[in-house]
Amino acid sequence: MKLKKLRDKLLDLVFPPLCASCDEPTGNHDALCDECLEKYAKEQKIKCRTCHMPASDCSCSIGNGVHGLICSTFYTHYEAGGDRVTEKLIFSLKRERDDKLCDFFAREASAKVMRHLHMMKLDVNRCVITYPPRSESGIRKYGFDHARLVAAGISHYTGIPLAVTLDRAGGDEQKKLTGSERLRNVQTSLRIYDKADVRGLTVFLFDDIVTTGATVGTASSLLKEAGAFSVIPVSIARTENRGR
Repeated sequence: MKLKKLRDKLLDLVFPPLCASCDEPTGNHDALCDECLEKYAKEQKIKCRTCHMPASDCSCSIGNGVHGLICSTFYTHYEAGGDRVTEKLIFSLKRERDDKLCDFFAREASAKVMRHLHMMKLDVNRCVITYPPRSESGIRKYGFDHARLVAAGISHYTGIPLAVTLDRAGGDEQKKLTGSERLRNVQTSLRIYDKADVRGLTVFLFDDIVTTGATVGTASSLLKEAGAFSVIPVSIARTENRGR
């Protein structure tokens, strides 16, 4: 362990850690520089246009059977060059494996999950954390599953066991599809993993982005059909409804 810490310090001297948002040196081991971290904190306070609550407290309907979403902030899009720090981070999270960024989001989500655990007086031993796996095309293109990495981090920080409960058979990346196409795509490609056992458990379901709710809605239905006591979606961000 001491050798690893020494190695990390030497690497940081030669290759200073860069902010995942602006590419400026962070000066420490965090994923963000102080300026971008401050911007991210402000973005978490963006309010819903309907209920005027931040995303962490917004209970407005998303659709596709998504209820009780635990979320950090809103976003408008995650194309390259987006103005918000959150958008830049999500764009990076999906395309370049960055363990510090995954850890950052895991810590952010874990704080909200722990709050929910305490509020609902849930026993972590009767809970699991899981995730809809990335599409096969996404794995081939980028070489990793970002949802699994963040979910594993949430497990580490909360003590909730990580469970592989869902599997994919083909399917396309959701970002390329319309709302109706997303729903058809996930309904035909997502299924319960044959060794999964969620009977009687509270399942925290992590998905990085909730847009139409097609993925978490379908996954929640499958998990409940498999015997889950309840399913609680957890996300970094949800779509800001520009029509409101």
